[in-house]
Order: sequence, then C-alpha cells, then structure tokens
Amino acid sequence: MSFDKEDYLTQRVKNKKPYNLNAMKILIERDRLIEELEIITSFASKTSKKDEYGIISFRLDNSQLILNAFTPDIFYSGSIKVDAKSDDKKEFFADAKTLLSLVRNLKKRDITIVVNETLNISDSEIEYKIPLISSDYFIPFEEIKPEKSFQIELGKLLDALSKVHFCAAEHDEVRLYLTGIHINSKGKDIDFVASNGHILGLYKLELDNELPTFKITIQEKLYDILKKIHSYRKNVIINFAFNEDYVVIEFQDTNRKIYSRLFSEAYPDYDRIIPKEFSFSFTTSIEQLKEKIKSIKVISPFTIHFEFEKDRCRIYAKEESEFSSYITGNAEQFVDNNTYKISFSFEQFSNLIKGIDDAYLIDIKIKDKNSPVMLSVNENKNFYLIMPIASAQDD
Repeated sequence: MSFDKEDYLTQRVKNKKPYNLNAMKILIERDRLIEELEIITSFASKTSKKDEYGIISFRLDNSQLILNAFTPDIFYSGSIKVDAKSDDKKEFFADAKTLLSLVRNLKKRDITIVVNETLNISDSEIEYKIPLISSDYFIPFEEIKPEKSFQIELGKLLDALSKVHFCAAEHDEVRLYLTGIHINSKGKDIDFVASNGHILGLYKLELDNELPTFKITIQEKLYDILKKIHSYRKNVIINFAFNEDYVVIEFQDTNRKIYSRLFSEAYPDYDRIIPKEFSFSFTTSIEQLKEKIKSIKVISPFTIHFEFEKDRCRIYAKEESEFSSYITGNAEQFVDNNTYKISFSFEQFSNLIKGIDDAYLIDIKIKDKNSPVMLSVNENKNFYLIMPIASAQDD
C-alpha cells in the first residue's frame, strides 16, 4: 500500500479539534520508538515487495506497548514502557517505514501517540496523522516450544556471523539453504559456515562452556537484525533456543524476541571439500590485496590471475583492457624457483576479499589447480575456500 504525503501528513494548527475521548493516548520516549522501528524496518521493509511485510502491530498491555512485525521467515516482538490511558485494548496497525520517517522528524524527548480514526503522532511543536491499516494484512504468530537452548553474548554471536555471512548466496531458488548460515555445534566448538556454491566461509568459535550438539541453518537476514540491535545494546546476553523448525532469540535486558524459520534441507558436508594438505602457500597483507583488487575492478575483468614467486606475487587481468601489479609476501614450499600460476573468477574473489575486514595477514594455500584454494586468516580459526578456474594464462 502506498501513501500520498499531501493526503495524510498535516502540521498541527493552533485551533485544532480535540481528540475523541475514547481514543487511545500514549506518551512514549521518542528514541526508544525509533530503536524499535529501525530494528523492524531493517528486515521487514526489505524482505519482499509485498506491502504487508512492512506493517507493524501495536498493542497496549498495561504500561507496555507491544510491537510486532513479520515476514514469511521472521516474526519480531518488542516492547516499550509507556505512560498510557485507554478504554480500548485492541491492536492497531501502521506502516513501519512511514512511521519511522515521521518520528525522526520530531525533536522532543517525549512524544504522544493518539489512536482514533487515524494514528496521530506529535510532540509539543509538530503533529502528523497517518491512516491506520486493516488487521487483515497482519498474520498472527503462535508461540513455539524449543527443544534445545543455550546462552551467549550477543557481541560474540554477531562477531562469528560477521565472518561468514557475506559468503551466503543472495538468491538460490533450488538450493535455498545456501542463502542461510549453517551452525554446527560440537560441544565447546561451533562452526559457522556460509557458501554460495562458489566460495565458502568458515569460522570456528571456541567457548569456555559446553553447549548441546546440533546442526541448524538460520536465515542470513538474522545477521542484519542482530547487528542493528547490537548498535543499541552492546553488552547483552541472549537466550538462543530452537526446535527442528524455528529458532527463538530472547534478550535478557528487554522483552524482545525474534522467531525465525530454519531451513529444513540438510546442509552439505563441508568438511569433505576442505583440503587437508597443501603444496604451496603465500602469506601477504590483506590491505595490499584489497588495494590491488580495487585497482583491477576499474576494468571489470571476468578473470583475475596470480603468478606467485618466492617473495612477491604478480596480480593481473588481461582481457579488453589490461592491468598488472605486484604485492609482496613470503612463499612456503616453493618448488624449483619456478613461478606458480592460478586464476579465479574476479567477481567471486573480489566479493570474498571485500568481506574480510578484521585481519592483517592472509595465507593463500594451494593444493592443486583442481582443488579449492584456502584463504586463511586469524590463525586458521577463520578461513575461506574458492575454486580456481581454468585459464590459458596459467600454462
């Protein structure tokens, strides 16, 4: 549903009419409402072109305003402490993105929401009115019963997800699980894995306490929601619970909950494709590598070529335009003073390198030209795989 600003936005005038005495009136802190709306719009307004996925439900429960939003895969519930007077306990519904844009324009610490025939939101200087939305667009969500759970610091979970989330596929109609992030708990160690079928990222999280063993694949968009929440709440412990269909993330500092559908398909056996031995490796700085990738991107090549020597590597692209430059580094297991050539898809390699943002050194480990190449960072707790491609330049 689309709205015309001229039709529903109104500035408050001096002689406005009083609200209906039966209206719901809520005094709420502006910044807390912005926090909840930003979290909701971080996923609900971006998930689908369908308008109902940007709708937010409000329900007054004593001194708590309950906010709910949903997409096909995620249901979110948050709450804000308010000062409210109401004779009407029913839910009301509004467009989250529109409401957020209006609340941001209000400048006072406390704002007032009045729900009558429209939703009226104001501070001491400005008032906006927007139409309410029919409840027919909103799908209620039933509580689920988790089978396993554990507690973890939000920052620690978010850090692990950040190491691999960019390796997940944006779209894959056949292999839907590749759009998610796989979590494999082995007790005190957890593997976080994501792959789009061309590249794979793996991060090993080591814990002091032992967790239940499990394998689940979560929605990648959960990373965006948790990242937004973490921008407001730094030191938060969460309860991570799940069954075979859903994961439930509960926050100890608020009544906030996230319900997210799990992928039902089994995730591929990633251990099977990880090389165990290597014939050659080259260590260099990640910043050097990123700088060269950025320079090559100007000519939009399909393939990027590497020609390794003992203490340096030539990186080049040779198609309609040409680029050639060197990075310094150290080679191990180098054979007979020869150069070692290998090539990759530029798009996949550049996307992979772009996502690595907290490492200084990177080890490029090669078994052969028919096996995945490993890019290892953070003392091998975090690594990535990418398949080389055949090229006449490698002969």
